[in-house]
Amino acid sequence: MQFFKRSEFLCKCERGKKCDAVQMTFETMRMVDQLRFQYGKPLIITSAERCDYWNTKINGAENSYHLIGCAVDIKVKDGSMAGRLVALAIQIGFTGIGVSKHGFIHLDTRAGNLVVFGY
Repeated sequence: MQFFKRSEFLCKCERGKKCDAVQMTFETMRMVDQLRFQYGKPLIITSAERCDYWNTKINGAENSYHLIGCAVDIKVKDGSMAGRLVALAIQIGFTGIGVSKHGFIHLDTRAGNLVVFGY
């Protein structure tokens, strides 16, 4: 990883050694790093790895890709930034792209064709 520290991907549950979050896949981390390179500015990861406990506490999707180390949420400051990141994410090959009304975009590496959604 060129642009991120491993700690930026860790589960936010603060349960320490009791946290059983699955680590991010190499491919997902590589793609996030590529996104940062192509974007040309720092990106803030608001969520990546999640354990079941934390995913439930924050009302995450029951079968969230965060639970299997294949998803990240990135903070966006406006629609222009979101649009640019979505376009780059598509070029890089992310297959799940969610645009949230709460100031972040969700990117994942699910199997299959591209899925874009808002929430």
